Amino acid sequence: MAKRLYRSSSNKIIGGVCGGISEFFGIDTTWVRLAVVVLALFAGSGVVLYILLWLFLPDDGSGDIGMDAVFDFYQAHRDRPSTRG
Repeated sequence: MAKRLYRSSSNKIIGGVCGGISEFFGIDTTWVRLAVVVLALFAGSGVVLYILLWLFLPDDGSGDIGMDAVFDFYQAHRDRPSTRG
């Protein structure tokens, strides 16, 4: 059976991208997160890469994570009256 790359729902901080990559390659999640931070600080590409992977990698099927949660939050709060006067 071929290994597939998924977002992790058990090893996540924001979207599970780093956890999924670390599970796929069998390395510690800390190293993947450190690489994303270094890419973000030096070239800004870490942030773009993370967001793209968050959008396009499927979750591992064990929970509702990622952009679905963001859309659910938006749907729940879009009709609330504004508190700004």
